[in-house]
Amino acid sequence: MPISRAKTADIRDRRTRLIRMRIAGIPFKEIADDPAFDYKGSVGNAKKDFTRAMRETAAEEKEAADTYRQLMLERLDHYLAALSDRIDAGEPRAIEVALQVETQRAKVTGAYEPERIEATVTTVSPVDVELREMVNEAKARVAAEEAALRGGA
Repeated sequence: MPISRAKTADIRDRRTRLIRMRIAGIPFKEIADDPAFDYKGSVGNAKKDFTRAMRETAAEEKEAADTYRQLMLERLDHYLAALSDRIDAGEPRAIEVALQVETQRAKVTGAYEPERIEATVTTVSPVDVELREMVNEAKARVAAEEAALRGGA
């Protein structure tokens, strides 16, 4: 059964107040004990409601950003369409503007997102160098001793 508009509005108001109280630094325990929230002292319910509120907010923000991005792309399409005859005629300024429009389109769509490279950086201290030299010297001594034993056998 779908939730009524009034109930949905109540939930939105409650979650908005909850977020504002958390921003103000009010602990979940205090919020859970507040009769205005009807959590009946359950910190778990208050935390669950907060998590849901944050997810909904993030989803709404993403949806708004996607709508804005789509609007920008439609505007850029309109600009290119308006320039098409002048571009086809080879007008240098129209071509220059079209390239700027395409640059903007690439930014909006994320085509210029930097390539991600994973790298491991290993720092070597003077102690590490000294230890490596000691290990190499020990290996050389062992190799020399083994060679002497094999030659003497």
